Amino acid sequence: MSSEAWRKGRKIIPKRSTCKDVRTLADFDWFYAAYPNKRAPDRAFRRYQERRADGVPAKDLLQAATNYAASCAEQCLEKKFIPYPEGWLNSGDYEEWIDWKPRRTVQPGSPVDDTPIETTDFADHPSPVMRERYAAFLKRKAKR
Repeated sequence: MSSEAWRKGRKIIPKRSTCKDVRTLADFDWFYAAYPNKRAPDRAFRRYQERRADGVPAKDLLQAATNYAASCAEQCLEKKFIPYPEGWLNSGDYEEWIDWKPRRTVQPGSPVDDTPIETTDFADHPSPVMRERYAAFLKRKAKR
């Protein structure tokens, strides 16, 4: 620990460049690219190495990050509500995202699913704006 870091009471976090295992670096790069909130890559790498040392396969961590990113996009979450990858890995939240399935999947190039929306979704909505938008949507759909 350097004297400046010791005086300030901070820990020195090992950099990714100190890792000798090229495969771990490559797996982490894939994980980090898939995760929706990119902050503090060195700390995230340290937590990633800890999870790998705990026996979690790299494939599962990548799948969890990909699924979590898809869920965040589906819910239109802002970045401020998405935890940093370090905390996400440290808390064990990744475990619930390994086998997650999206509510709807539409393949690129395929026609969009025209499953009818139940009228109880917005017709009885407490907001008058949402009721008006839903009525306008039904009118446009009837004209097709």
